[in-house]
This record gives sequence, structure tokens and C-alpha cells, in this order.
Amino acid sequence: YSDFFLVELEKYGYNGSFVCKSRAKTMVDCSSVDGCATFYNKEKFEKIEEQAMEYQAVAISHYKEFSAHSEAFNRIITKDNVALAILLSTRKNKKKIVVANTHIHWNPIHSDVKMMQVQMLLSRLESLVQPPTTTSSTTRTTTTTTT
Repeated sequence: YSDFFLVELEKYGYNGSFVCKSRAKTMVDCSSVDGCATFYNKEKFEKIEEQAMEYQAVAISHYKEFSAHSEAFNRIITKDNVALAILLSTRKNKKKIVVANTHIHWNPIHSDVKMMQVQMLLSRLESLVQPPTTTSSTTRTTTTTTT
């Protein structure tokens, strides 16, 4: 991301954000770990907020809610899937837009894991689009791993 894509796209007026899959935390050199990236045109958009999410960490933080589904919980906490959501504002008329992308678990046998991951993402997106409780003219950037 930072060695190629960001460098190249910045030449054309783009900025971006990236989140590595969770396994990057356990590696000395995580430059080869994939993840989620979002790029946007800096002349047209301003980044208001960014949220990175590790499904594994969210599941662990909600252990009590998942305890009734222990088999599914045990499957989801072993996955290193992530999501990235960015709240942008158009520079022209200040309209807001949310752009999100994610790695959902690939295995078709684990459809319950996919559903839980999508549910977690939708919950996070819902919280991102809610109006802030305090008014502020500053740009907020938060990276969280729990809801």
C-alpha cells in the first residue's frame, strides 16, 4: 500500500487509507499482508472520519452475546478478516458519503461467520453515519477494533 499504491495515486491527487489483516500484528515484516484500502480524490473529497475494524476483536469484545453460539464464535475468533469505513464530505456542497470495504471469510461452509461479520460491519456503519453528539469543526479520525 504505502510503497506503491499510495505513492502512485498521490501523483494524481488521491489520498487513501489502509488496514492490514489482523495477522500483521504477529509478523516482523507485514508489508506482504493484504487488507482493505480506499482511495479518494483530495480535490473533491475531505476525509471526516475513518474506522478500521477487526472482526475477531469485535467478536471477543462481545463474548457474552456470542456465548449462545459457541461453535460459530470459535470459528470467527480464528479469522483475521478486517473492514475499513471512511466518512467523506464533498468539498463542493458538503454532502457526506460513506465508503466501506471488507474482507469477509471466504469459506462457503461457514456462512454463519460471514453473516456475523456483515452484521458487525453494518452495525459499525450505522454508528458512523449517526450525527455526532457534539458539534466540532475539527476532523475526527478514529481507528477502533471494538464496537
